[in-house]
Amino acid sequence: MKKWMVLGAAALFPTITFAQQSNVSLYGEIELGVFANRALNGVQGGRSVERIDDTTSLFGLRGSEDLGNGLSAIWQIEQAIEADLGKGTLATRDTYLGVKGSWGTVRLGRLSSYLNSDMETMDSWTYAPSGVSGLGIMTRFDGRYNNTVRYDSPSISGFDFSALVSLDETKDRNWTYGLGLGYENSGFFGKAGLVYSKKQDGEHNGYYARIEGGYQSQLSIIGAYQYSKQYAQDSVWSRDSVFGGKVETNEFAVTATYEMGNWTPRASIALGLDPKVNGHKENIGYTQFVLGADYALSKRTFVYGAAGFVQYDKKANADGDHRNESTFGVGMKHTF
Repeated sequence: MKKWMVLGAAALFPTITFAQQSNVSLYGEIELGVFANRALNGVQGGRSVERIDDTTSLFGLRGSEDLGNGLSAIWQIEQAIEADLGKGTLATRDTYLGVKGSWGTVRLGRLSSYLNSDMETMDSWTYAPSGVSGLGIMTRFDGRYNNTVRYDSPSISGFDFSALVSLDETKDRNWTYGLGLGYENSGFFGKAGLVYSKKQDGEHNGYYARIEGGYQSQLSIIGAYQYSKQYAQDSVWSRDSVFGGKVETNEFAVTATYEMGNWTPRASIALGLDPKVNGHKENIGYTQFVLGADYALSKRTFVYGAAGFVQYDKKANADGDHRNESTFGVGMKHTF
């Protein structure tokens, strides 16, 4: 018996040593909430629907290995989890392999733009994408890109820089480019990001850009402005107002938060000016208000409640005369 125990332990030691050298860690978030949601999409058609929604749960593995000479190999496999439905798909979120040194970090894989990973500072809400109890309208373009290489600089006197290229992998060469620049000092910060989509014909190149800035402390006040030019959109504001051709939008947002003990109340207002469609203004601008608060049960668990309301200048979809959306939700989030 002792002999078999020794052999078994010897077989395990290499695995344990490898895990320690590679610094492998498991992490994630479980987020669920109950929402009363009056939405404009084709499923709800302006009617109120009660929902139990996942608010971006995730699960991941990441690790690093010291290569010597100040270099480290880094990797991550991260996936979204639909906790309300009990399903998920491997590697749907940022998944990469890369190298990190004093000069910065280079990664290859499926990667977020700078706007998605390092910005959205004004959108600190926990919410379901199906509702409006967060600034998901304004951040609708933020996302991840396949077949991507991304470089991130180290912080130099408070400044950081990022650049990415996403390859189309076809003869059309419809590549996507991204840039980001940030600065932080004593609670004050500013960030700027751009995503540019190059098309083969050269006439339908789309892009969007956002700047964010403010002060973050016990009392935080953050402002943002965003401009976009997109072609052949299915809708404006990711709603059911269907237009073809060139769509140009201008949006603004301000968010204020105040930390007092375990409580963090916050409020946001966002404004989308009437967009231009093929050079002509369409009267479907929006005004959004969100009000709510978080309560920390521990360092890793909190509960929240929020109410959001969006008013459009005129009907915002083709199915009836619906001019507004609203969401009220309560939920819980645990990080591990």
